[in-house]
Amino acid sequence: SSNKSEIIAANQALQQALQTAQSAKTEADRTNGDAKTKLSASLSTAKELVKKLVDSDSKIQQAKTQLDQEIQKVESAIASNNTAAIQALQKPFDTKISEIQNQLTEFNKDKTNKFNELKQTRSQIDAFINANKNNPNYTALVRDLTNAKEAKKSVSESSNKSEIIAANQALQQALNTAKAKKSSIDNELRPLKNDLQSKIEEFGPIRNTNFS
Repeated sequence: SSNKSEIIAANQALQQALQTAQSAKTEADRTNGDAKTKLSASLSTAKELVKKLVDSDSKIQQAKTQLDQEIQKVESAIASNNTAAIQALQKPFDTKISEIQNQLTEFNKDKTNKFNELKQTRSQIDAFINANKNNPNYTALVRDLTNAKEAKKSVSESSNKSEIIAANQALQQALNTAKAKKSSIDNELRPLKNDLQSKIEEFGPIRNTNFS
């Protein structure tokens, strides 16, 4: 019952509103898709980072727990398809990933240094064993040191940092014990060696005499 002009104007207005809504939806879908793609990429980075947080060190395990919690938040946001929630999580999530990556890098540097110390101790033990293994006076201490070394043979660069530190401390202790035992043996033998040397010197002038 409205005027024809009003009907035409209403239809034009509604068509314009529909086109505007469709354009807005397309733009929202694009924005949402871009946001999801970006956050999903960060999510993949975070999941790869979690796989590297395997050391038993308390700080590393705490970082792993924190990152796992952030991952759950991000997965929920992506599943909800809420653009605002997705966009709000992007920056803090990237910040947390960067923070933990830096923490892991520093941790691994220190862990490598500790393992290098362990390798150096092992080399010192090998040198001590090789220098003394043919001397029957040192048989027991060489055996004990060899056993101590073998007991820590399984500790490698991929072991927990705490295991590397403990292994190095144990081997250093074993090496120091071996050195102390060697010194004690040498001190006990020195008077006997000196006495024997004096006997040799005493009989030296007559040892070539013909007593026949």
